[in-house]
Amino acid sequence: MLDALAPPVRRAFLLSQLDGMTYDAIAIELGVSAITIKRYMKQAFLHCLLLADQDGA
Repeated sequence: MLDALAPPVRRAFLLSQLDGMTYDAIAIELGVSAITIKRYMKQAFLHCLLLADQDGA
């Protein structure tokens, strides 16, 4: 499900969901702003929701 995401988006999502890191900590880890992490997370969640919706249809 996550293979279609850009690598930094996938990494941010996994750091958040699997490692429990905060957006601020992920931003520091990836060297981007916290707002960029919020954008990445939005992309990842929307991607997952769209795929889940397609599987359920």
